[in-house]
Order: sequence, then C-alpha cells, then structure tokens
Amino acid sequence: ARAAGQFVSSGHIVSGGSTLSMQLARLIEPRDSRSLGSKIKQMLRAIQIERRLSKREILERYLTLAPYGGNLEGVRAASL
Repeated sequence: ARAAGQFVSSGHIVSGGSTLSMQLARLIEPRDSRSLGSKIKQMLRAIQIERRLSKREILERYLTLAPYGGNLEGVRAASL
C-alpha cells in the first residue's frame, strides 16, 4: 500500500516490495528504467519463473546471482 501511494503521488515507482521471484527476474534480465511497464514485464517474468521452478530452486538461483557489494556476486563469493 505504501509503494502504491508513493507511485500515485510521485508518478513513478519510488519503492516497493518485490517477491524473491521478481528479484530473480530482475537479476536475470536487468531493467533499464523504473517505469510501470518495466515492472509489469518483471512481474510476468516472475510468474514464468514460479511456474517452472520450485521455491527451493528459486532460492538457490537467487543466492547464486544476488549482489553482495563491490564485485561480489552470489552467497558463495560473499562467504570467502
């Protein structure tokens, strides 16, 4: 609700809660803008991900790709 209010008042996406599937979709296909259209594309990609992968597989892939600051990518690299 907060994110929706911010969108209405500012005219663009300021913040919002993304599911893990949506975050994975963004890591796989980074979006160029923070527009409503790009958010919808991200949501559709997240639906595809959820249909193809189990929750465990989604988590594993997210942890493999997630940025951890600097040039570190993935939980394995961050733990070294």
